[in-house]
Amino acid sequence: MPVATSIISASVGRGGVNLRSDVEIIQRLLNLVPLASGGPTPLLGVDSLCGPKTCAAISRFQTVHFGQADGRVDPGYRTLEILLALLEKLSLLSQAFPRQN
Repeated sequence: MPVATSIISASVGRGGVNLRSDVEIIQRLLNLVPLASGGPTPLLGVDSLCGPKTCAAISRFQTVHFGQADGRVDPGYRTLEILLALLEKLSLLSQAFPRQN
């Protein structure tokens, strides 16, 4: 089943729009990525603010997967597609969005 790459509405990272809700989603997703697959070290604080640590985590993920990085995640583009597919493959995607009762 394909993963929706429109999970964010605007770009997150260096030079991005950085809407707080989108930044939070990317921070949550990156924190689920295993270190060997480009996950952040240390884990990101999920604060909805796109600062240097969030940009560095995006760049680390991109470097591991693509050999280069621009430090930005755009809706509908490769970085988000690979990030979501990886987490789905590892059965971790649902952990990014815990159900609230």
